[in-house]
Amino acid sequence: MLQDVLEDEARHVEYTNQAIVSVSGESLDALYRKMRWKLRKEAWLRFAHTIGLKVAGLWLGLIYLIVVTPFRVFARLSTGGWRAPSPDSRALLDQARSPA
Repeated sequence: MLQDVLEDEARHVEYTNQAIVSVSGESLDALYRKMRWKLRKEAWLRFAHTIGLKVAGLWLGLIYLIVVTPFRVFARLSTGGWRAPSPDSRALLDQARSPA
């Protein structure tokens, strides 16, 4: 029974190969070659994407350490900073009606 299944699958493979060649107009070897190059290109792009993420993370980390950290230290030394707005003495309805 398995032999019959194998023969049937071999016919399916042959039929599919003939259909692909007739639709594409190229030889099966050329199509396989294109497929292998496409798979290699996709693998390279996945690898490059992974490396790009690592390099971007490294650069962002360096920028944070070199640029942001000193500003944080200087901000602690200054007496300024954010302050709460002064309270508005107008009624709530007047505040809501004002444009600003």
